[in-house]
Amino acid sequence: MLPIGDSVLVGQALEAGRVDAAVLDGALVRRLRSKGFAIIAELQPAKIPMLSQAIVVSPEFLQKRAEIAEKLLMTLVESLAYSAAPSNKAVVIKTMMRRFQINDPAVAEEGYQDYLSGVERRPIPTLDGMRNIRRLMATLNPKIASVKVEDLIDSRMIRKLDENGFIDKIAASYGVK
Repeated sequence: MLPIGDSVLVGQALEAGRVDAAVLDGALVRRLRSKGFAIIAELQPAKIPMLSQAIVVSPEFLQKRAEIAEKLLMTLVESLAYSAAPSNKAVVIKTMMRRFQINDPAVAEEGYQDYLSGVERRPIPTLDGMRNIRRLMATLNPKIASVKVEDLIDSRMIRKLDENGFIDKIAASYGVK
């Protein structure tokens, strides 16, 4: 496993033959499949918990700048609601096409549907997803197997936003159920 960059760079590395396999977002998977690449596993339909994206901060930042971290989470929640809102579908697909370098609108539509079925309106990190990441990383570095994933997750802020109704309120404001 190699850290290459964002998902677009990873997809480009796969196309260029610089890597043999990659874990990619649905829209990129569809684009590469349309170019003849094989999909050997789809994590979401297989119900395999995986952490693909996360907001990560140092403990010092969280302690000293908690208000910024909370505003960042609030912005993330709103961006998820915006992206899932039926009224924003066209602009989201257009953005996906540009960002993921997709030329076929049908491929972009499939990627958008994958996004909708896979995105969590409540982006609370799961221990199972982190454990799967740890298991994969431990194949390269056995020391990683001893990392306690419970010590890596601090979901207090996002849970607070959920419990005080912020996530539901934002979703409702965009017409997302």
